[in-house]
Amino acid sequence: MAQTARRPHTHVRGENMERKVHTYRAGNTLIQVVEPLPMTKEEIERVLEAYHAAGWDIIEELAGRGEDV
Repeated sequence: MAQTARRPHTHVRGENMERKVHTYRAGNTLIQVVEPLPMTKEEIERVLEAYHAAGWDIIEELAGRGEDV
């Protein structure tokens, strides 16, 4: 169930933005997932490229140690 954050999150540049928060409970743990800030297609591509590069670095490190990938 999505709910609005109790306090608006403040963007680094000082803009106040209300963002949706999805709240889950697992046992005694409260998990809150906050929706990301709006991004341009170029920003999204840079983030995805960074994720892919990190994944390949992990694969290469494991393979270099002789571990299964």
